[in-house]
Amino acid sequence: MYDQLKDHTRNKHLDKATKAKVVQAIQSFNGYKDLNCLRSWLLFSGNQAATLAEFYTKHMYNSIRRSDYPTADDYLKGLEIESQPFQTLLPPHLGNPKTLLILDPPYVSTLQGMYANNRYFGMVQFLQLMDMVRPPFILFGSTRSELLSYLSYVRDFRPDEWPRFNGFKTESLTVNIGRGVAEYEDNMVWKF
Repeated sequence: MYDQLKDHTRNKHLDKATKAKVVQAIQSFNGYKDLNCLRSWLLFSGNQAATLAEFYTKHMYNSIRRSDYPTADDYLKGLEIESQPFQTLLPPHLGNPKTLLILDPPYVSTLQGMYANNRYFGMVQFLQLMDMVRPPFILFGSTRSELLSYLSYVRDFRPDEWPRFNGFKTESLTVNIGRGVAEYEDNMVWKF
């Protein structure tokens, strides 16, 4: 695919002929096709596709990286990685004051097909997770997830639960997608 795009202007829409060559290169590749990488290389920022079939229907752009990523040898050395649902992962660690919760749950009010874990994460799961949150924590959300609205709700209507969140701090960043097509606010909420 790099060969089809090496002379194509970066970050510009692919014409039909070039797109057809790129799609053909992907389809004829006889190895693993990483849809996450393909989306980041060829779709406009914020545009998603849940399947290769859907991906092929999208407008494509040349955003393929032209240099290698720097190596990160031993970056995760000594780190224990576990993959399990939060309902079973978190409880054994909640009583340990040295456990820092870093949480970035799927947004309840948005499409979730792009997440690597396609298990449904809805309002009930969000509320289950929020019942487990206690300091110290870092929690990521956005106006699309209504995290700050939820915390206002807890403050106003759930006074028994509010002490876990009272005094939290927020850092917010306004994000624009597609040259003003959409705008939202990313939020990082924390309490130590």
